Amino acid sequence: MIDAKPVPGDALVGALRAGADLGLLGIEFSTRRRNRLSGRVADDGTGALVCRVDQSFGNCPQYIHERGWRRVEPEPGTPKRTTRLTQGQRAWVASADTFFLASGYRGEGESPTFGMDASHRGGNPGFVCIRSATQLVFPDYAGNNHFNTICSDCPVVLMSAGVGVTPMVSMLHALAEEEGERPVLFVHGARDGRHHPFAQEVRAIAGKREGIRVHVAYSRPRPEDEGCDGVGRIDGALLARLVAGSEAHYFLCGPPRFMADLGAELERRGVPATRIHTESFGPTGGR
Repeated sequence: MIDAKPVPGDALVGALRAGADLGLLGIEFSTRRRNRLSGRVADDGTGALVCRVDQSFGNCPQYIHERGWRRVEPEPGTPKRTTRLTQGQRAWVASADTFFLASGYRGEGESPTFGMDASHRGGNPGFVCIRSATQLVFPDYAGNNHFNTICSDCPVVLMSAGVGVTPMVSMLHALAEEEGERPVLFVHGARDGRHHPFAQEVRAIAGKREGIRVHVAYSRPRPEDEGCDGVGRIDGALLARLVAGSEAHYFLCGPPRFMADLGAELERRGVPATRIHTESFGPTGGR
């Protein structure tokens, strides 16, 4: 619940009606914690802005610049709309190390892909290039590019290595809560049981519904390790045994070499590039 409304003249005036899609972003700059939320506006009769949460998930702190904060009295100005950046605005943008990006989509009926999203983008001052008074260009650094949605009804393959398992666990939670029996394959590679985070949690999530399979491979298993489905690294041969067809969407997260090799192997096997999604996470070294 947010006990505030847009000031008169704001672009959101009239848009925050009950049932409208809503995307929110919360950042605690002193700790660099970031959490994204999407849902819909609800009406509880209090006049406040109330959001009914559909999904909420954290992102890594990469490219969030640490800041302190202080409370100030609100002094809303008069909103203005223009079609070109002024010289003052261009100077302000050129010095920025942070900006926020909103996007949304809604079609007919209902789909998990519908909704609004609010995202953070960060970099060193000057990372936003001002091409002209009407055009900005910015790089999408690794760490800014996060998985946001999962396609409606298609099979999903989640493949990770090392700490790349972190966002995959969040996605697996969401998939396990879906109705129906969408096929889901969770594949993870680790060195051994000591380097395998979320091992028990993943197995517990997979047991929530039919259609979810888990395959864990240890490259250097110890004699006492349990919960390992195979020995070795995740490679093309393993994919051939586990996955049939190219209709699934593949989500890869791990060291760059891991993602590059698997992405190339998937394309070689006929998977369209539009069905292969990657996210950089954690250290750059291979395992």
